[in-house]
Amino acid sequence: MVKFLKVNKNGTITLPRETLKAFPALTEMIVWWQGDSLVLKRVSPVLSSEFAERSPGKEMSMSALVKEVRKVRREKKRG
Repeated sequence: MVKFLKVNKNGTITLPRETLKAFPALTEMIVWWQGDSLVLKRVSPVLSSEFAERSPGKEMSMSALVKEVRKVRREKKRG
């Protein structure tokens, strides 16, 4: 579906009703821009149990944790 919208005078946008129906109230979204495109994506929280399953059993260092978070985000982004 393609819909047009405008940026309001105060810098906000209003999503079309059809679009909002796909996202229940309080849905968390991430937004970024690429060139002249604005991208909205639903945020899927990662459960701590998912990290625990990947952990080798000992406490993770901060750098290992950061790497793991980035890995999960890439996987989620690919869909």
